[in-house]
Amino acid sequence: MIGQLLKWIFKLEEINTKMTKRNIILIVCIINVLIFIFANTLFQVKYEQVDDFIMYNMYSGLDGTFNLHGIYIHPLLCLILGTLYKIVSSINWHSIFMLVSQFVCFTLIGYTIINKHKNGISIILYTIFASLFYMALLMLVQYTSVAALLVITSFVLLIDLYQSENSQKTKKKILLFTLFTIGLMIRVQSIIIVAPFMGIYLLAYITKYFKEKQNKEKLIRIIKDYIVYLILIIVVYTSSTLIYNSDKTYKEFMEHHDRRAFLHDMTYVDYDENKEIFDEIGWSKNDHYLFYTFNFGDENIFSKENIEKIYNYKIKKDGKYTYDINLNNIKEEFVGETTNYYVYIVSVFLGIFLVTLTVNKKKIGLNTAIFLTTIGLHILFILINRSVARVIIPEYIIRNDFTYI
Repeated sequence: MIGQLLKWIFKLEEINTKMTKRNIILIVCIINVLIFIFANTLFQVKYEQVDDFIMYNMYSGLDGTFNLHGIYIHPLLCLILGTLYKIVSSINWHSIFMLVSQFVCFTLIGYTIINKHKNGISIILYTIFASLFYMALLMLVQYTSVAALLVITSFVLLIDLYQSENSQKTKKKILLFTLFTIGLMIRVQSIIIVAPFMGIYLLAYITKYFKEKQNKEKLIRIIKDYIVYLILIIVVYTSSTLIYNSDKTYKEFMEHHDRRAFLHDMTYVDYDENKEIFDEIGWSKNDHYLFYTFNFGDENIFSKENIEKIYNYKIKKDGKYTYDINLNNIKEEFVGETTNYYVYIVSVFLGIFLVTLTVNKKKIGLNTAIFLTTIGLHILFILINRSVARVIIPEYIIRNDFTYI
């Protein structure tokens, strides 16, 4: 059986050396469609959290407003999606937008992998890659993971352009910058997942330039593209902030939201240990429980003023960031996640790293830096209580993308 499989692979290798771009795209699309159908049939595609549901409730018109203030998503995207809801309200455009974005990203990644090698092995490798990572993201759709995937795809394929000496192809760059912009507009904070890897590659190219006398023009082009990325980040973030600040109601809402998100995501204010502040604002233990279980609909109890008082009290008492840096706890959680929830993803991650060390000795330093950065980010997310699938999976995707491409 193994012999027949190898024979088939090498036979396919000969055939695919003459494959056209159209055929490669068709193969990738078929693989992705089959994975989508399998995931939807077996697991049923659904949102990971209520955030997506709340956002599209606002701009879809379910509350009667078609509000372009989508909290996390850039108002321009909310306006476009809200307009589509006005035209055909029976279609869930938010879900379609998220799913199409995923599909486009994996199609571009798959096309790049297969087109670069044009053999049966590359098709099998991409199928394994997509079956693991595309399936994982489809099981729990979330705007943060979609945003991260778009940003990741843009950066990884840009690096591929430089590695394949195609860095002057303007049309491809426009496509990649567009993906990057859409990712930022879905959630600008997604850049945090990719930024460390961008830094590693920039440092690698600078080092290579001084060590091997790399072409100066190539280094300048890389720096220019990084500047474009930086400009896009500034424009997206600034424009979103200005739109919210231009409306007094939503300016106050975002201030309230930022404080609330900090208390939920970045810290925990224990009721018994901080009873002083809760007595001051009139919260009972049940109110505290409701707040930390995301049930804060009462505008009087969970007002901006009360949230602000808790926030200021917390900073004055313990400082803004107070993490329990217990190495044993971090170790237990990291081992628990990597051997249970993310066991298949981490197994592929480790396997690929070991293979790259043996087959590509020229890039041992770079591959080791990417490996350690991936592990370091995972541990960091555990430390700040953000070790969730929507940020962990994209982080491992970017590391494996670099290897395949």
